[in-house]
Amino acid sequence: MDSGDWASQLAEADRERAVEVWRKSQLDRPAGDGICQSCDRPIPAARLAALPTATRCAPCQAGWEEER
Repeated sequence: MDSGDWASQLAEADRERAVEVWRKSQLDRPAGDGICQSCDRPIPAARLAALPTATRCAPCQAGWEEER
C-alpha cells in the first residue's frame, strides 16, 4: 500500500468517526413534534427518519439557511 492509499484510508476513517459523533449528538437532542416550526405543516416521515430532530420541513429549512 502506498502512502496515498494509506492517507485516503485514514481520511475516510476520520470522516466516519466525525459522522458518528455528529449522529450521536443529534440523537441526544430532543425530537421535534413533527410539525414544521415555520409553516405549521407536518414534516414528512422520510425527513424525520433521516433527521429525527428536524424542526422544519426541507423547503422551510432551505429558506431558513439561505437567510442566514
